[in-house]
Amino acid sequence: MPCSRASPGAPARGGDRYTAEDRRLLAALARHLATLLANARLQDAAATQLAALERTAGELTAAVAALERTAAERAALTRRLLSAATEERQRLAKRLHNDAIQVGHEVLRRLGDLRATLAAAGAPHEALAADLVGRLRAVVAELYPAPLEFVGLAPALETLLRHAERAGGLSCV
Repeated sequence: MPCSRASPGAPARGGDRYTAEDRRLLAALARHLATLLANARLQDAAATQLAALERTAGELTAAVAALERTAAERAALTRRLLSAATEERQRLAKRLHNDAIQVGHEVLRRLGDLRATLAAAGAPHEALAADLVGRLRAVVAELYPAPLEFVGLAPALETLLRHAERAGGLSCV
């Protein structure tokens, strides 16, 4: 039943069932309902977008966590690799020092003992053995410089630089 100030069932002025006041109220009500409907639609769209953003944020968080795990694993593997390489260089340097260099020194010692009897033939052999020992020492120093183990990287590099200057006749600044 329509709302009006006129008597129920009786038409308002001009034969219309609704008064101007009724129309004004209905128009205001329609505007409010349209605003409420638009707001409800906006809230639904915002809720859908928020859900999508939350899913994306969850996926990104999981991806970041996976990247962090991968980076940590990579760092651990790099440390293990560097440690293994260092250990291998130390092992090779020790083996060369304890084996080949010691044999070279023994050859030098024996050549020294034989110098009196092999005066003419001993000099080339002695020089060859001395050259062998020198070369092996250079290889050991390049594999794992002793100063690196005892005094650190900077002094070890300085020592290596001095050896390179003497060996190559260079002046390194």
